[in-house]
Amino acid sequence: MRKRTTRRILKSDLLLHPFHLQATHEILEVDKPQRRLFCPEFIDQFRNNDEVLEKVMFTNENWFHVSGYVNSQNMRMWSAENRQFL
Repeated sequence: MRKRTTRRILKSDLLLHPFHLQATHEILEVDKPQRRLFCPEFIDQFRNNDEVLEKVMFTNENWFHVSGYVNSQNMRMWSAENRQFL
């Protein structure tokens, strides 16, 4: 079956949508106190200094596996609703 046909069936007939899967780090109980302390401190810094965001480094995450390369950009979950926000 062609890829286009499969996609049409999933969207039109089954009313499903593709959702991009995103890997995140698990938040452990021992991490929560540190996060609760950090958030108000960061908000205070942000309010008092307009250049804070220029000093924060945002990066993309890459996955490396012993078994080989995994292209996470092509990973999709077909569902009627986005399960990551349930």
